[in-house]
Amino acid sequence: MNKSVPNGLEKYANEKLFKPLNITNYQWQFTPQKVPNTAGSLQMTSLDYAKYAQLYKNKGLWNGKQILSPDWVEKTLTHQIQIPERENQFYGYLFWNKTFTFEGKDYETYYCAGNGGNEFIIFNDYPIVIIITSKAYNKPYGHAQADKIVLDYVLPSIIKE
Repeated sequence: MNKSVPNGLEKYANEKLFKPLNITNYQWQFTPQKVPNTAGSLQMTSLDYAKYAQLYKNKGLWNGKQILSPDWVEKTLTHQIQIPERENQFYGYLFWNKTFTFEGKDYETYYCAGNGGNEFIIFNDYPIVIIITSKAYNKPYGHAQADKIVLDYVLPSIIKE
């Protein structure tokens, strides 16, 4: 992928994505071939991750400027692959999909997840994105703990029926 992007992925992402979002404090992890690792380990602040999540929530629009193609965002946040071991969960283009059920109502989300229970979550039909940072690295409970935070603390605080 890096070779197919003009001037390489790192420079392209900086110019086309990070600068428009005013993300200046980030750090890539690199493969042994010195290529930015797009499978994870991009470090930035929680607020900057929230900007990235909100960009997808806004269908690629940021401060009145179209940063990402709305078609790309739609394709990205589409069920591409059914996750066999997880009922009603799917994978799109670098985003997972799952539904939280709270007080009998379903809330579909798209999310990116990292080691330790780190997640950013975009609610499909609700005007919110959530950033969860955690240090449960290599622990089996990391993502279950993130789900518990959403179900037991975040949703009860924002959903008023």
